[in-house]
Amino acid sequence: QSLVISAAQLEQSEAALNGNLARVAAARARLADTVIRAPFDGRTGFRRVSVGSYVSPGTVITTLDDTSRIKLDFTVSETYLYLLRRGLAIAASTSGLPGREFTGEVTNLDSRVDPVTRSIPVRAELPNDDGLLRAGMFMTVRIEGDVVPTLVVPEEAIVPEQGRTYVFVVA
Repeated sequence: QSLVISAAQLEQSEAALNGNLARVAAARARLADTVIRAPFDGRTGFRRVSVGSYVSPGTVITTLDDTSRIKLDFTVSETYLYLLRRGLAIAASTSGLPGREFTGEVTNLDSRVDPVTRSIPVRAELPNDDGLLRAGMFMTVRIEGDVVPTLVVPEEAIVPEQGRTYVFVVA
């Protein structure tokens, strides 16, 4: 058995098929718009919208933080500028995690010194494999500069005399 239809009926059926395929593609696109995907893995914060709410572009749904490495921004007085360089080791601690010290390294120095505070903004990165550190934490930073052999004498050994200071060595 063979089916015979006119050219007009064939064109009409093809147009209906193309229209239905376009409707399926539009439905798939609408369905894809209901799923939100982040461009990276991370930890989400509180939900800012109710379930079932209509969300338009630009609406904050939640926060998403990649906390595998923490960027730590701090300032250092310009008097220590000669010590600062990329790769310099730092140690940081926070009162929220007593007894813990986190180590990292300086990754960037700002190109300018703040004219008001006379300090330079510095950025370091800390690995956060255990996920204890959170974005926005206040930390105390210790810069671990190069060790330089230095002669140290007690203050009592310094003798001021006529505007000059002396240290006597017993041989």
